[in-house]
Amino acid sequence: MYSTSSSPHRKVSSREKSESGRRVARRNNARIRDISVMFTILFALCIQFNVLQDLGTIDTEDTVHNVVDFNDDDDVGTPIISNALKGEKAKNSIIVSDALTKEKKEEHDTTTATPSNARKIQNEVNDTVISDALKEDQHNSSTSFARYDGVVIATKVLWSDYLVEQLKPWLCLLSHAYNDKMNYDIVIFTTIPWDDKDIAKLQKIAAPANLTVAVEGPPLEEQLAAMSKEELQILRKRCGANETISEKLTWYHYCKEPGSKEVNNLGYAWQAEFRSYHIWNHPAVLKYKYMIWLDSDAYIGREWDIDPIQAMVENDLTVLYAGWPYGRIHHNDVLREKLIHSYNTSICDVQESSDSAGGKHIYAKVCNDGLNIKQLAGNHHITNMEVFRKDVHQHFLKNFTGDYRFSRMYDDQIAVTIVGLMEQYMVNNYTEVPAKYTVWHERTNGMLLKISHHGMYDAEKKESAPVRAKNLIKRSKANWTGLEERCGRI
Repeated sequence: MYSTSSSPHRKVSSREKSESGRRVARRNNARIRDISVMFTILFALCIQFNVLQDLGTIDTEDTVHNVVDFNDDDDVGTPIISNALKGEKAKNSIIVSDALTKEKKEEHDTTTATPSNARKIQNEVNDTVISDALKEDQHNSSTSFARYDGVVIATKVLWSDYLVEQLKPWLCLLSHAYNDKMNYDIVIFTTIPWDDKDIAKLQKIAAPANLTVAVEGPPLEEQLAAMSKEELQILRKRCGANETISEKLTWYHYCKEPGSKEVNNLGYAWQAEFRSYHIWNHPAVLKYKYMIWLDSDAYIGREWDIDPIQAMVENDLTVLYAGWPYGRIHHNDVLREKLIHSYNTSICDVQESSDSAGGKHIYAKVCNDGLNIKQLAGNHHITNMEVFRKDVHQHFLKNFTGDYRFSRMYDDQIAVTIVGLMEQYMVNNYTEVPAKYTVWHERTNGMLLKISHHGMYDAEKKESAPVRAKNLIKRSKANWTGLEERCGRI
């Protein structure tokens, strides 16, 4: 007889066979699930890596930004723009993706894990991550600023030549600080026409904003031909042009004003006349109401988080200014008489007032027997051009620019100051201390624009600034998101 307890050949019942089979099946299923979960995670990580590669190169900058390649000078089409998921946002996206992967895996635990299910899980995760990234991108490139009609940004140069290279960083900083958000038209006035290729270089940087290079007026030869013999003789004498050899006048002749030691080239004298009087009704800007003026060597050093145009519109301002006082003109009977001729009064002094919030404004003290005008900085201001086009102000500005062509006796600084102050005086019913100020200082009224010019930010003598754009970019990039990528390669 055989022992039933120890024999290896004991007959196994069908019930035992069934139970044993179920145990083996459960062990195999558990192994399959473990392997499938591992495969799911590995597959998800692979897709995650590919998605991040597709979104852009990950570096240390904490932003989603536009990267424009300026190196290809021959490529004058639209900017090469890519959305790059940066720094902490990339890290956060990985963390979010891992959490979402775990969450989606738990949702699908009741389903047998297969490569197709793993792909489905990760696709849902990727869709969520990408959607969040795109929303973040839209948030970063959007603004709460309202976009107003009739706004133009303007500057002026003599001609392109080396100034195109100066204008590249000028334009890029302007765009990155403000106009990438607003897309206001840009007009660059020039005395001498440009080549199309130079215009296209700047249009590439400004895009999608519209940029126009506008010639200010007829060539010098035509302007000289339209002058009287007496006017021409005065000009040639001022510029030291030899009459006996019929020396040809050019924009580069250096000329003196009668009774002044100051010497400027003819092109510079013309810009003073143009910016004081001719600019307001020039066809290139005639359709606009507000002009943001920025000298071609005035560089913006931070992102604007307050919109100065909103302040102009909501407060019905005539002038927003960066700096005051910035030089003065006084004891000038000729200018005093011009003021009286147009406004029936002169300006004895310019004084400053502060409101309860600390915002500063300037106003004119009027009189008929003197003249003392502390003027605004000319490198940057924002003006209501419709005010400057009024007949009373055009009458003054035409008379103001001089008794002969190409005068450098006065310039746009004093012109903008006088018109701004006299308009404010008139809208306040000819009272000296205004009930409503229409000439505001930007910074003390909450607009920190940080414009570098003459080694200062916003004409603040105590706040030094880089003179060169390259140095400004180098100094500012650590605290200005995306600056290096947007402007560092031009």
